[in-house]
Amino acid sequence: MRKQAFIPATVVAVMLAASLSGCAAPAPQQESGAASPAAQESATAPAPVASDNASPEEILNAISADFEATEKSIADNLASTKTAAGDSYDTYVANKGAITDWIDSTQTATDELFTRTDDNSKRYFRALAKQAQSDEKADLDKQMKAWYRSVYEDAFRDFYEAVHEDVYSDLFDTYYDGVLADAFDSVSYSEASAEHSAFYRAYSDGTRDLYRSYSDAMSDEYRMYSDVSSAFYKKNYDLNDILGE
Repeated sequence: MRKQAFIPATVVAVMLAASLSGCAAPAPQQESGAASPAAQESATAPAPVASDNASPEEILNAISADFEATEKSIADNLASTKTAAGDSYDTYVANKGAITDWIDSTQTATDELFTRTDDNSKRYFRALAKQAQSDEKADLDKQMKAWYRSVYEDAFRDFYEAVHEDVYSDLFDTYYDGVLADAFDSVSYSEASAEHSAFYRAYSDGTRDLYRSYSDAMSDEYRMYSDVSSAFYKKNYDLNDILGE
């Protein structure tokens, strides 16, 4: 995994917004009534939520496993979706609803992952507070840095790269640059253009929503991390005001 120093949330937002700017283009969206794998089964991966009695290490492992399982689930669902939508213009038009269903289920899986991550991170910080109250030698600074590297730096960034830069790019290359680009040679320009634009709008909306969820979650998690770090520095181990009951 690549490492980097903390980049303030505002800078992250600017950088990621720039990466999305080349993928946004307004166009009318069309729908299909075709059933799809994503509509029939959830794209959400199994949810390894750590127990309240888990050790800090176990909680970090659960968070990492959750991110990895969700990434795999989203990718696997895209493979099934591409099979349903096909690799020709005719099969795409007949089954394009499979793609919008996949985009919707991917967003749901992403939002649910970030909610579980927030819950598990709170468990992690509470476990550290409990540990510090019973062990004066507890190295809270080291354990806080472990969360920062494992969750904030690695898990979030790797997830965004896997879903936006890999999986969504695969979808874009297959249909926008592939099947739908080739359609200009086989159907009327107006028909091909309408389908091309509709796909772009769905793709653009999906990547925009993904980025917003990612950016919001990153900001929320860093704010919580910063507040907890400040409390620990003051030897305040009652985190209810920060984390809630």
